Amino acid sequence: MIHPFPQVPSSGPSQIAALLTTFAPRNDAFWEVDSIFSERLHLTRHCEPSANEAWQSGLVQMTRYILNDLGLRTIPPTPPHWTLPLRIRDTFPYNTTTFNTKYGTMLKKILIAFIILLILAYPGVLLYEKITYEPQDLEKLADFAKTDNLDVLIKGIQAKPVPAEGFKFVVLGDTRSNLQVAEQVMTQAASEKPAFILANGDIVRRGRVSEYISYHKRLIDSIRPVPFITVPGNHEDGPNRDFAAFLAIYGAEQFSFDYGNARHIGINNSTKWGITRAHLAYLKQELSKPGVDHKYVIFHVPPKDLGIFVDSDEGRGFRFHWKALQQLFTEEKVDHVFMGHVHGFATTVIDDVRYTITGGAGANLAEKLPEDGQVHNYVVITIKLDGVTEEVVKLKGEKWKREPIQ
Repeated sequence: MIHPFPQVPSSGPSQIAALLTTFAPRNDAFWEVDSIFSERLHLTRHCEPSANEAWQSGLVQMTRYILNDLGLRTIPPTPPHWTLPLRIRDTFPYNTTTFNTKYGTMLKKILIAFIILLILAYPGVLLYEKITYEPQDLEKLADFAKTDNLDVLIKGIQAKPVPAEGFKFVVLGDTRSNLQVAEQVMTQAASEKPAFILANGDIVRRGRVSEYISYHKRLIDSIRPVPFITVPGNHEDGPNRDFAAFLAIYGAEQFSFDYGNARHIGINNSTKWGITRAHLAYLKQELSKPGVDHKYVIFHVPPKDLGIFVDSDEGRGFRFHWKALQQLFTEEKVDHVFMGHVHGFATTVIDDVRYTITGGAGANLAEKLPEDGQVHNYVVITIKLDGVTEEVVKLKGEKWKREPIQ
């Protein structure tokens, strides 16, 4: 029996339309309320002209099943159920009490079940973390930290006068996994005699103390006295996913410093949260400070929707907060954003900001990149009073080839 139809609240039809869209989503269509009268609610499904009669008829029947399941009895259909080529129409008696009570109760049950599940699962999560926790002897990195802590390195850079003719710095990334190639790239980069090298992460394979000593320290020793400033990549999270060994050496996972008329900012976006509101606030704070003509940002994981190759086994870029980040970089007139994670080279410009992936300093190259990007490489930025030069240096065969970034 259908109960008498009282006055319909304004939110009622919208609730049903939204619910139908949830149950039967389609990118090229949407639900809206046509009209309400007596005991009947008219709903219209808008869709593309390509929707044929069979599809439309099936949708009407599916819609009736959905509403019946919710306790909303439908009037038997009388074909045709559409009055225009782009519209499908069916008429449903609407009972406000039945809808609100049944649907609200269902949501409450789902929410309660979810909360109970979280409560029951939490002790198991703690137990798993305790069982799988792998202690590391971080004291073994103490001597390394004395010379390569970020604060020590940055103070050393800023203590040196900026040459009157200008200065250069190098950017590279993903030195992990192949010591022979990484040494070749690093020593070649150091031969540029840069004021410092910026790295976008993935400097070791597993993030363990032993790797930092046997692998990463060997690379750093090969380029001294050139300072090596880095953010962590996803491989630095370590066995306990806490970046412990990285922090034991470098002391921080983000930085901001000025040298000459340029500012350099690095953040860690290699956690499961990717780019966070805290990152946006920090970047806004540092980028908005006056006093420089050029601004550079570096992090490890690129956004998925960058317009150049990112989404791969090596890539899996982030999406959350990407639009806000892009807008911030545009508003603050960032010169260049450097990323890694994808092993090779790629570059593009979005709203006057250049975004470059330089992840070819050691790790195996990404085969899905365009052929010209499947190279070990590093980037050289030269800042002079009369302008800025940006170049990529690629290892092709056994020779290094220098190209302008464009």
